[in-house]
Amino acid sequence: MEQMLLLVMIVGRWLLPRGEHLSRDQKAQLLLVNIAIAADILELFEMMKEEQVKKDKELITKVLSLWSVSLIQFAIVATATVKKSWRGCFCFENEIWSLLTLLFLDDAPFLAFRLVCIIKYQITSYNSYFFAAKNMLVLALDVNRILALYKEMRKERAKNESSTELKDVDRRISITHIRR
Repeated sequence: MEQMLLLVMIVGRWLLPRGEHLSRDQKAQLLLVNIAIAADILELFEMMKEEQVKKDKELITKVLSLWSVSLIQFAIVATATVKKSWRGCFCFENEIWSLLTLLFLDDAPFLAFRLVCIIKYQITSYNSYFFAAKNMLVLALDVNRILALYKEMRKERAKNESSTELKDVDRRISITHIRR
């Protein structure tokens, strides 16, 4: 049932019109990301096959809650459809919103959950280790990307400021020459 829900959501997104701000390439990229997210979400249900999880109603509730909250990601597509704009503030960068969505609705909670399962509940399956390591790696890559975007934004801002200062100097020199 949960697999069909995710499949219907992805196929439904594929069949929806692209809109004026979403290119074919961006839509294809969005669908690929959605498929990867869906695979990660479905892996949560593999945890429910573990004996320690089957016996613990609270842990089952946590798995289902995490699964439900993670589905919000499929509704948040505005970050992929808006044109890139610095607007003078790093926090308005569209890719930042996309990364933060993945960070807070997917990778960070999934990693925390998997670590709790490994440490507290002693679930030591290959899948739990693999997906915990995958989530750690993706978190590191997301943070690295955010830092790279921040550095790029600062470099662009410094370039724009120096360009503006040069234009002001050129304008003052021009005005001085005109007055003479």
